[in-house]
Amino acid sequence: MVKSVNLQEYYLYNQKCKFLLEESEIRFAGFLDPMGNLIAGGFKEGIVPFMTNLKGGNYTLRLS
Repeated sequence: MVKSVNLQEYYLYNQKCKFLLEESEIRFAGFLDPMGNLIAGGFKEGIVPFMTNLKGGNYTLRLS
C-alpha cells in the first residue's frame, strides 16, 4: 500500500529540494514514493535532463 503525502510533508520535501538545488553542482533533487514516482522536487530551472526518459515521471531504474 502506497502512503500518500500530505501537504505539510510535500512542502517540507520541496523546501529541502530547493535548498539542495542552490548548489551549483546539483542538477536534480527529488523525493520518490515506493513506486518510483516523483512526489516533490525536480530539475534545476533551465536544466535539460541527460536522459530524456526521465521526463515521464518514473525515476527508478529497473535492473534485470
